[in-house]
Amino acid sequence: MKYIIFFISALGIAGGYFYFDYKLSIARKQQMIATNQYTTLRANYKKLAKSRSTNNFSSNINISVKFSTPISKAGITNPNISLYLAPLYDAPAIRNINIRMEVSILDSAEVNNETWFYVALPIDSTINSRGWINKNNFSTIYSNSKDVAKSY
Repeated sequence: MKYIIFFISALGIAGGYFYFDYKLSIARKQQMIATNQYTTLRANYKKLAKSRSTNNFSSNINISVKFSTPISKAGITNPNISLYLAPLYDAPAIRNINIRMEVSILDSAEVNNETWFYVALPIDSTINSRGWINKNNFSTIYSNSKDVAKSY
């Protein structure tokens, strides 16, 4: 009887050892994959940062920003445009808009003689739902009276 209990407990210990060894090897593989992904992302980030520093988007360029009251409250965008984080074409694009969309215009600014609108997208999520679109990327901008539409 002692031998049977000893044998069953030895099998249980051996089974537990192999089970946790298997789990540990899976964790090591996942850590190796995550490390490789991190290294790749870090290298891509360094390349992007280097290209940004050699690009026209540098801190010693004078940028003139003149904020004004928007000329309208809504507009329809062209398809296949980008929503930017800042009113510059060099700014990161936070969302691509693939369809014509009616957006709410919250603010406007003139940046280096180009008009940009700060807009809110009519989407359910609040993540990346506001940003800057150039005036040239609108097919129609409604006037405040909502009787007449301006086409650009």
